This record gives sequence, C-alpha cells and structure tokens, in this order.
Amino acid sequence: MKTKSRLALLLCSTALSGTAAADSLCDVDYRIQHSWQTGAVHRVQMTYNGPEVSGWELSWKFPGQDTIDSIFNVSHSQEGQNVTVENLLWNARLSEGREIKFGFNVRNPSGEIPEEFYLNGEPCGEPADSPEDPVDPDEPDTPGDNPQTPDTPSTWSLDADDSYLGFVTTKNTNKVESHRFGTLSGAVSDDGIATLDIDLNTVETGIDIRNQRLKEMLFHTGQTPTATVAIELGENLSQVQGLGAGEVMTLDIPAQVQISGETRELNSQLRVQHLGDQRFLVSSAQPLIITADQFGLQGGVEVLREVAGLNSISIAVPVDFALFFEANGPTTP
Repeated sequence: MKTKSRLALLLCSTALSGTAAADSLCDVDYRIQHSWQTGAVHRVQMTYNGPEVSGWELSWKFPGQDTIDSIFNVSHSQEGQNVTVENLLWNARLSEGREIKFGFNVRNPSGEIPEEFYLNGEPCGEPADSPEDPVDPDEPDTPGDNPQTPDTPSTWSLDADDSYLGFVTTKNTNKVESHRFGTLSGAVSDDGIATLDIDLNTVETGIDIRNQRLKEMLFHTGQTPTATVAIELGENLSQVQGLGAGEVMTLDIPAQVQISGETRELNSQLRVQHLGDQRFLVSSAQPLIITADQFGLQGGVEVLREVAGLNSISIAVPVDFALFFEANGPTTP
C-alpha cells in the first residue's frame, strides 16, 4: 500500500513581528511508493514557489533505521538517521513553479515518513494534516470513487524473470564478447517516473574469475552494489497508456544513469510496444553507449587490463535491453 504525505515547507528565514507566517516556499510530496520486508522505494516531488536561487539542499531525519541504498536525480549523504540531499549540476537552479523529482531505495524500512524537513538549512515547519484533495460538499460520496478511469493502471512493475540487460566489451581491438546482469528490478510510478535497478553483483560473463574481478576491481560492489537508471516520462506516459495492443512508439528521452555513485544524463532511444492486457515491452531502439570515464571507472578498466595481460580494453560499452512491465492496477477487459 502506498503511504503518502504532502508537506508544506514554509519559509522560516525571515520572522515578521505581528504578521502571519510567510507564504509556502515549496510543496513536497513524499511517498513510500513500494515496500517489502527488507526494502522500499521512496519518491519525492518538490514544487518550488520562491525567488530564483542557484543551489539547494533538503534535509530530514528518518524516524527509523532506514538506510538509502541508491538514489537518482540528486546526490546525498547520510549519517545515522540524518539525511541531506543536494542538487546536481543540471537541476541546481530553482525558479517559481520549478518541479524537482527524485527517488531512492532504502534498506531496513520503518514504513514511516520523516516529520521535519529543512530547506537550505532553515526549518520548514510541520506536516500539513489537511487532506490532499478538498471534498466538494455538493458532490455525492461514491464508494470506490477514483479520479483515474477504472481501466487505467496507476503503476507498473518490472517482470524480472523475462527481462534482459546486457553489454558488450571489446578487448585487444577486435575480440568482442557479450555479457549480462542476472538480477533486475524496476517500476513506473503513477507520476511517470520509470526506474531500473541493476544488481552489479549478478554480472555474468561466463567465467567465474572474470565475474569476481569485475565486481571487485571495476564496480566496487562492496560500496556501491547497485546501478540505477531513472527516466521521467512526463506527458509521454499518457501516450504510452494510449497504445493499442500491438502498437509501437519510439521515444527519444534523457535517462539519469548512476554507477558507482556518479550520475550522468545520457540520451536514450526507447522502443515501447503494448503487448496486450497492460503488458509492455521497453527495448533499446539503439544501444546505449556508456564510457568508463563518464563514471570514473577508467582506472578500474586499466587494472583489469593489467591483471588479464591484455593489450587493450575499450572504455566504450554498448548496452542493450528488453524490459517487460506489467500493470499493478486494473487491466482493460
């Protein structure tokens, strides 16, 4: 079940004697999007209403022992229960009406949301207790009333068993090999944020010692075991939902890719096909090219080259994928 809390972050940096509290500086929508026994996915949307600023951070304290495992669209630091997220270069500037969306996976979930937030170091006030949507007294109370149409699912989950993500390496100029990752997880939220988590510990090259070297020398999975891809679909979500069974569309859309704690925005070309019964196939229309230097991995590539006694290993790696998503909500008859 999705837990949702809308918080009004009040501007507290200026106190005016004898006047009411300052207008809301921003609105934050904090949700526990998915949860299970050992983990959860949290989503945050901040709508900024204040004057233009460059650079921001949002801080809070988890009520339990929640630990952020991977995060997208922001950077973060955590000491115990205390968390601070900060802007990246591409989303540093805030102006009135700007929406910032980010999300993260947590371990040891408490199932509770933070109670106090700080924007750029200033206290932001208490959570609003009012309901999210006002009730119209003239509107009859219909059991099960939902603003979404009954046949439109609100979220999708990745079918990990059928999905595939692989990559190609080139060594000694012309020796090309294909590899894959064995464990994937992902979802598409009702606000159109698609996420894919890749368990780097499940890299499979067909050779055990090579798998171990990649985990220890390149990905450093002891510190960063998961790579994350996030895409904000925006208005494209409704177009995807409108596809008939068998119909296909192509999307050119930026993807936020995080590997080893480094996040980069890469252009991706996706092929989306509605397979029927609210099952979708998302595949690479063109391979996504990732280079080791984009994520600070070139040193690890050089270590691998030396250990394996190779003349060269290309730092450019084509990635391809076939991801199957299924609706969590009702399906069209």
